[in-house]
Amino acid sequence: MATSQTKVGAFGVYAASKAAIRSFVRTWTTDLKDRRIRSNVVSPGPINTPLVSRQSADVIGQIVSTIPMGRMGEPEEDLRWHCFSHRMTRASSRGSKTVR
Repeated sequence: MATSQTKVGAFGVYAASKAAIRSFVRTWTTDLKDRRIRSNVVSPGPINTPLVSRQSADVIGQIVSTIPMGRMGEPEEDLRWHCFSHRMTRASSRGSKTVR
């Protein structure tokens, strides 16, 4: 049985956690709309961070094999997307979900 210490077996928990956060945001959007409070969520895929680079080449290869782009995102790309998304959604959308 794979665990987070062995291979990439904890992805089920990771995916469920991301889904739960998206569900919270949808609920908050409905619950808080009368108070004019917006909620949005961005769900980035795997990002190439120093913590990730500590993993073995096999583990990184397994992660990359699950990504349609065939590579991990870079922190700078993620930051640009967050800034763009914030500008585009802050005035007009509520409960939006952005998946990268």
